[in-house]
Amino acid sequence: MVRDFGLGTEEEIGFYVGFIASSFSLAQLMTSILWGWLSDRVGRRPVLLTGLIGNAIATLSFGVSKNLIWAILSRAACGFLNGNIGVAKSVLGEITDKTNQAFGFSLFGLVWGFGMILDRHRAGL
Repeated sequence: MVRDFGLGTEEEIGFYVGFIASSFSLAQLMTSILWGWLSDRVGRRPVLLTGLIGNAIATLSFGVSKNLIWAILSRAACGFLNGNIGVAKSVLGEITDKTNQAFGFSLFGLVWGFGMILDRHRAGL
């Protein structure tokens, strides 16, 4: 994808890909606490649905990016809307009990890791 932007040599492409990848993490870092606070105020369901729908739109936007700025902004939007991972873990803690909590959290980690592998593969990072 970054090659198609025509920004530089093969050696410079990694530099630009780093900006795209780090924009996600930086945006997620900045909004995680906000999503947790908002979920306490308006409820878990609206926060999770907003994050999921917004993430889908931002991912589609990333997929059709035509330049570096668009790619960085759409990945940042994914990060802003993906800061609700703490909310998802709170919901998991609320719907499990002592008999199945360990399994639930381990399954959450397994699926999260698998999803990250697929995301990195899909994004070409």
